[in-house]
Amino acid sequence: MPWKVLKRPCKQSDGKSGTYVIVKIKRDGGTEQSSCHTSKKKAQGGVRARHANEGKMKITRKQLRRIIKEVVSEARLPPAQFPPVTDPLIAQYFNEEKYHDKEGTGWAKEYKTYRYKHGGGISGHQDLVVYYKTNGTYMARVFGAYNNRVSDDDKGEHPDALTAIEKALNTAPGGNRPPLAKDLIAKVGEPGKGDTGGVPMYD
Repeated sequence: MPWKVLKRPCKQSDGKSGTYVIVKIKRDGGTEQSSCHTSKKKAQGGVRARHANEGKMKITRKQLRRIIKEVVSEARLPPAQFPPVTDPLIAQYFNEEKYHDKEGTGWAKEYKTYRYKHGGGISGHQDLVVYYKTNGTYMARVFGAYNNRVSDDDKGEHPDALTAIEKALNTAPGGNRPPLAKDLIAKVGEPGKGDTGGVPMYD
């Protein structure tokens, strides 16, 4: 419902005189007085409160431009290209495609999880999660059998999923010194290593 502030003499419900009114603009263009205020600032606050109660919100042109730009750029993104679990890089360490979430998170449009169940550690498995980010790039994380992340490429923005996976496998928590993520997880067919790489068991 449209509301407008007009300057005109009015009476408040307690009998005090006011100088600004809030009017409701009807569909036929006419107006109906809704309330009386002693200042323009108070009347404008009353309009904001009415819009908030109706679930309406005012945004600036700059905010609107930013929102439109984000929506348009995300709509232009090509579909995500996740490699199959049989890809030689993945198949060394993971043998199952576990999840494919197309809803994603705030910064990822969608993500896919690969898993190897070796029965060791706390969880009995190790995971590789590949994220397709809202800017069209990829990032990957490797998780060990203690529910701990053993890779460190959170700021990665790679052109494809395989590059992101390779980078994640060749990083380590807190830096890129050995042992790397690929050294801390088991290869398919091997039992879990039971190694946290000296990092906290839970990330």
